[in-house]
Amino acid sequence: MACAHARPPRAQIPTIGFLYIAGWIGYVGRQYLIIVKGEKKPFEKEIIIDVPLAMRLSLQGAAWPLKAVRELQQGSLVESQENITVRPASALRGLRVARGAA
Repeated sequence: MACAHARPPRAQIPTIGFLYIAGWIGYVGRQYLIIVKGEKKPFEKEIIIDVPLAMRLSLQGAAWPLKAVRELQQGSLVESQENITVRPASALRGLRVARGAA
């Protein structure tokens, strides 16, 4: 007699597929922006996409889970704390009052 839990529930396969594809798109987009940031006019490459570069990155992006783990271990996946701007709490309190008064 076969085990009732031998196959995954119906929703798991599409969910994993969606997360994989969404991660692939996000990882490739992030890599594209990192590469074009070093060029003379990076804003132009954001508007008019460099298709050969984007295709090359898309093919390389298939292994994005492994690459993301490696970048996380190396410390290059997330931005360092000193490069993150945080709004002071006093400015946030002012916004709350302005919204509540409106």
